[in-house]
Amino acid sequence: MPAAWGRSDVVAFTNRMGYFTSTGRISPARRLAFTRFVRRVLLRFRALGLTTPGQLLEGMPADFAISPEDMPDEPEDTEAGRDLPDEVMRELCSRLDELEAMSSIEVRVATELLIDTGRRPDEINTLALNCLEQDSDGSDVLVYDNHKAYRLGRRLPIGAEAAATIRRQQQRVLERFPTADQNRLRLLPRPKTNPEGTKPLVDISTQHRAWVNSLPRSPGAGGRRPPRHARHAARAVRLDPDLPLRLPSLLCPAARRRGRPG
Repeated sequence: MPAAWGRSDVVAFTNRMGYFTSTGRISPARRLAFTRFVRRVLLRFRALGLTTPGQLLEGMPADFAISPEDMPDEPEDTEAGRDLPDEVMRELCSRLDELEAMSSIEVRVATELLIDTGRRPDEINTLALNCLEQDSDGSDVLVYDNHKAYRLGRRLPIGAEAAATIRRQQQRVLERFPTADQNRLRLLPRPKTNPEGTKPLVDISTQHRAWVNSLPRSPGAGGRRPPRHARHAARAVRLDPDLPLRLPSLLCPAARRRGRPG
């Protein structure tokens, strides 16, 4: 019962997260991410009025919340940087065929779109099949949900190469699920245990790690890099006003696009 929840439960949760971090079960960054997520969810419950009389969470105490003092400190950034060096991006882009062979076409397409758009992995993985639209001037626009900020239906202008990648993937999905409701299909459906095509990719970091670890080491490559680093590299290029918009296409053929941060 929500009325039985209280401050002690919050303390137990934060202490548990601290214990998991101290034993190495989760990283300090993951601890911070988990705590932030729970805090956002609880705040969202209240914002939606779910704790008011007659609602699902009626009676949930006011102290059943993650307060600022409950938040763990930001972990020190021990990495050289979140952006991948240009030479590493070029090497990765030249090896996308190997990624596809080791994983699936969905993982490859997700990777190309991460590079092309600079969006977060979860925003790309959960794209609807009909995520490609056109503006009034006929230019291609990617429609995605920014789950982190609760901003749904965001629109991001993309280039012809990214749009072509999406259209090819849309055709594959339609061929795989010819009788399914297109409004429920995902652009990147899970390859397995997904008979109706409604389950999106969940996480591609494992496939990325295996792929990167299989590649020849080169100076500046560093250690394991999760998919978000490709996003930060692409996003840094797009946000730097001193760099030409065509630079991503020089770094990687899959990055021929124009856009702005969403």
